[in-house]
Amino acid sequence: MPIPFAHAVRAAFSALVRPGHTRRWLLLAAFVVFASRVSFLPSTLEDIDSVNFALALDHFDPALHQPHPPGYPVYIAIARLVYAIVPDAPKALPLLSALAQAALVLPLFALFQRLSSTPERAVLSTVLTLFCPILWFNGARPMSDSVGLLFVVSTQALLLRALDTGRMLSAASLLAGLTLGVRLQAGLLTIPLWLWTLRRHKSPGRPLAAIAAGTAIWAIPLVIASGGPGEYARAFAETMGHAAESEPLIVNFTLNRVSRALLNVSLAPWISPALGLWVMALSTIGLLATAARRRPTLWLAGIAFLPYFLFHALIQQAETVRYTLPYIPGMAWLAIEGLGALRERFRTFRFVEGLACGALVTVSAALTVPALALYRVTPSPPYAALRAIEARSSPRRDFVLAGHYRFWRYFPLRPEGLSFVSAAPGQAIPRLVEHFLTGDDREVLFLASPRRTDLVSFSRTSRRLLGRWEWPRSVRPFLSGERPNTAELYAIKSPLFFSSEGWLLSLESGRLDETPSSPSRFAYLKEMSVPGFLLVAGVPRSGTVDCHLDIVLPGVLAEREPCREPLLRGYVVPARSAPLEYRRLSVTTTDGDGPMRTSFVLDGLDYGPADQPGFVQGEGWFHPERDEELQKFRWASPRARTLLHVPAGGARLVIEGTAPLKYLGPDPGIELTQDGRSLATALLTDGRFLLEAEISPDGRPFQEVVLSTRRSFVPDAVQRNGDRRRLALRVYSFSLEAFSLEAAPPTP
Repeated sequence: MPIPFAHAVRAAFSALVRPGHTRRWLLLAAFVVFASRVSFLPSTLEDIDSVNFALALDHFDPALHQPHPPGYPVYIAIARLVYAIVPDAPKALPLLSALAQAALVLPLFALFQRLSSTPERAVLSTVLTLFCPILWFNGARPMSDSVGLLFVVSTQALLLRALDTGRMLSAASLLAGLTLGVRLQAGLLTIPLWLWTLRRHKSPGRPLAAIAAGTAIWAIPLVIASGGPGEYARAFAETMGHAAESEPLIVNFTLNRVSRALLNVSLAPWISPALGLWVMALSTIGLLATAARRRPTLWLAGIAFLPYFLFHALIQQAETVRYTLPYIPGMAWLAIEGLGALRERFRTFRFVEGLACGALVTVSAALTVPALALYRVTPSPPYAALRAIEARSSPRRDFVLAGHYRFWRYFPLRPEGLSFVSAAPGQAIPRLVEHFLTGDDREVLFLASPRRTDLVSFSRTSRRLLGRWEWPRSVRPFLSGERPNTAELYAIKSPLFFSSEGWLLSLESGRLDETPSSPSRFAYLKEMSVPGFLLVAGVPRSGTVDCHLDIVLPGVLAEREPCREPLLRGYVVPARSAPLEYRRLSVTTTDGDGPMRTSFVLDGLDYGPADQPGFVQGEGWFHPERDEELQKFRWASPRARTLLHVPAGGARLVIEGTAPLKYLGPDPGIELTQDGRSLATALLTDGRFLLEAEISPDGRPFQEVVLSTRRSFVPDAVQRNGDRRRLALRVYSFSLEAFSLEAAPPTP
């Protein structure tokens, strides 16, 4: 497969690049580009796609996600050539990216020779493209994007040559077919231009045959390696289904999201907003100047780059910054044309264009080189977590490995002899629940995605954060949107309780507006030989009919609660002499005739021994989230209710958070009350608040407190983001600590 590609690149170079010193300078430039990439190759794989590519080097099977569909067969074929020379995937894959960007110099210059208004501007456009921060950085990554860009630009250069001369269209068509086998999205950058060129061609038979042959070269082996058309179609549909769930504009299309996506995809390739704004301004000037003077050329550039730009902005995950690579040449070309238009307008010397381009490249280098230097020596977060697992899991038989599905591809790299809990997408928590129900009491090392909050399904006392790993701050913008960019490692040991089907303790547990598929919701509580407590919270959704909640813990508890009002209740659990095993707690919605499905949401659960504090957050609290720094918090409404379990010695309640004064205004009046009596008021410091209160037992093990504010806001009203919740405070810490009986505060 690489032979036709090499022939096409050589043909484009010979046909489009002038002989003599120009070729020598381009070869020197290719060496400089290669050196600026190969000096920073990483020590580990990183994004989950890179792990899939590495697995495919030994066994190619897209049905097994080696690699993930659509399969990238041409990329894997070329990667195997490098792998045969450098038999180490973490080194071979980034080396291929460096080689691809070095080879990109030649077809890129050929493309700009056709589009640029002067030869000098073709050179400057090439330089600005190759040293754009995100393109430069990806030249050292173990991903397919750089090879894909090389194929795309080579195809575009040949198509423009064929459009001008009527020759080489068959070669361009063959390469266009092969390009689809590198990255399927490349079709948006090549097929529209190919169709435009084809309709200007007198005899389309040979080009049609050539593109069909180029596609068949990789498509037929791809389907065979996947186990047949059915298996490939199944794997492809599964991948697209999971991808669609995370594409923001498909899931929740709003004008605010569209505007942010368009801005993001325009600025993101330049990492620095200031640098991006300069390039955008110059590109706008270049767009206007080219539209006024060379409209046919602008039309061709639009056909080549605009379809993919719109696809990325409106369909793909806009946060994934490497997806911007394919249209960086178009932006750089317009920016250089804008520089030229400004120079002509103000009648300055020609070298001013070169100086301005040099300034842009210098800023780019200042951003990119330090980030690449850290990237080279820093293991990716999943690999760093695996090293921590290696250090902790000894002996292997005393531990079990589990994790969110995005870490599943890293599990083959686990320490030898360490067993694991398998999981499908979205099934990590249910599988772990099944594991604990088997009675396996070994400590679980859980690799968690920090943006997920579903570990709240397990009792807070049973899970400990062992560590978090993320890229250095200067590297993160270059890897925006990659999966996983951060990793957390938790130890989970003998949970006192865990929720199961129907309990919505986190956003990942299920949709809040859905009617449960079953009238019963289940959780599991560990038997205790001492008295205990149980706290339950829930809220009815609009349209909930008259019904009751039957709360049953066999042999221990049987209560009935109305389900038209919010539920916030505590129950005393007597001691049990039974073996320490899990007993199922069921909550069933019923009417007079028996069980029924209704949209009552159970979103709070706590359980523990009577001598320990506990709490459950009910009406007025929203589900746990993560902020921009991945810190956990919960939004509170203007009136947020919490039920406390207060042990005999009393307890201290501490609440910390922030008040978004930008939306609430000054002094929103934050107060903690109990039975209408004020326990504490908050003083704001830069929007931060702290509330502390001593809770006396007062003969009542269950006591309700209310966190309230005078003001609130609706995000959709200020950001047009579709979020219509009424919010007031971000609460980052809500803790209840027991006093000892000797140190208990006096009863007021």
